[in-house]
Amino acid sequence: MKLFPPNAGISLLRGMMILIKENGGSIEVSKLADESEQNVDNLLPLIEASKMLGLVNVDEGEIKLTPEGKRMDMHNFLEILSKKIKGIEPFKSSLEMLANSNGTASTDELTHALLANGIMLHGDFKMNKVLLKSMLLKWAVRTNLLEYKEDEDAWTLK
Repeated sequence: MKLFPPNAGISLLRGMMILIKENGGSIEVSKLADESEQNVDNLLPLIEASKMLGLVNVDEGEIKLTPEGKRMDMHNFLEILSKKIKGIEPFKSSLEMLANSNGTASTDELTHALLANGIMLHGDFKMNKVLLKSMLLKWAVRTNLLEYKEDEDAWTLK
């Protein structure tokens, strides 16, 4: 089972997509690194996330937008991401758990449920929990799939 990269950020992914579009829908990884002023190690999780979301294909160091990636713009960016992440772990199982429960769960409960399904972002439970919370805030809350109440540590479907 392939997991979404925990260190991929939604804003950086948006910026990367803009750079690829500005370069005609295709760009070499090295040129993307130069233009984004990021090192390749920082770009790899973004590229992997983009591949998992079906927005790009990568072949021999060249990143090319897929038809879905070409359709993405500032107006539909979050809508497209919202649809795509629903099928990718750990988002898929988190959303399913919330749908099958009373509609609310804590980060601890989500982390335990994911571990019970063999989904682990990190070997240490506390770090696993931190990464899950960060990913859900960055991706599921930003794409309007979830709401989070920090004072209660409560996640709910939106």
